[in-house]
Amino acid sequence: PPTNGVSRRSLTTFKSHNFDEAVTLEQSDKEGVWNGKTHATYGNFIGPFGGIIAAQGLQAVLKDSRRQGDPITMTLNYLAPMADGDFQVMTSLKQNNRSTQHWGLDIVQGPNVVAHAMLMLGARKETHVDVSMPQAPAPDTLKPFTFPNSKWLQNYEFRFATGELAQSAKDAPPPSASQITHGGSQSLVWLKEHPSRPLDFPGVAALCDAFFPRVFHARQAICPVGTVSITINFHTCEEELCGLGSDFLLGEAHASVFHRGYHDQLASVWSRDGRLVATTSQMMYFKC
Repeated sequence: PPTNGVSRRSLTTFKSHNFDEAVTLEQSDKEGVWNGKTHATYGNFIGPFGGIIAAQGLQAVLKDSRRQGDPITMTLNYLAPMADGDFQVMTSLKQNNRSTQHWGLDIVQGPNVVAHAMLMLGARKETHVDVSMPQAPAPDTLKPFTFPNSKWLQNYEFRFATGELAQSAKDAPPPSASQITHGGSQSLVWLKEHPSRPLDFPGVAALCDAFFPRVFHARQAICPVGTVSITINFHTCEEELCGLGSDFLLGEAHASVFHRGYHDQLASVWSRDGRLVATTSQMMYFKC
């Protein structure tokens, strides 16, 4: 059964994990208002890693006593850079139907709304699933990928099957727009949190943003980039997530087009036993 945002992991004594610290929220004296603080280990080029912001927003809804059902889909728009320090998540239950809920939320710092999201939760029923997982070598047969370019990367373990980002990319000059094609944007990579942490919905939400921007892969070079919007579709329930433990998930990602400073990013995330856990799409800006 749902645990209202409190993972089964936290019901037992465990050493504190960076992720759990980052998504810790305290309810204020107002319904739907939650207080949080950014976590230094999830710092990115400008502000926090976008995945942790999505996880913090989702966590506020999961902890709300009005919550019914599991997350089905979530779309979050990043409106402004998030500064280090305190923030508030303000949630609003827009519609409560018999088997679904629709939520809205704003993440606020002072007078500024830095992110806005819409979520749908629902009760799931048994249905037939017929999807094919991409073929990839087992993660323990692949070498860990290291790319010490941003703090948040240290919270994840990457093992690429295809499309690995070259170590030289961090020192390569930014590509020109004419050099960018979508042909090299695909990658297949095993991912999990580091150190290991049992999967839950906030963890999956953050992991869906852990793929490197496709422009990095397409040109094997780093350039200024940022996500402006991300949608995460969950294809699992809390009980199934609990059964996956802290194992690797397989992520397949690609871009459809790089056009006038923006590109999309489409990805699917699979369990080792072939279950589709989540699909995600996002729009990113880049500067070359």
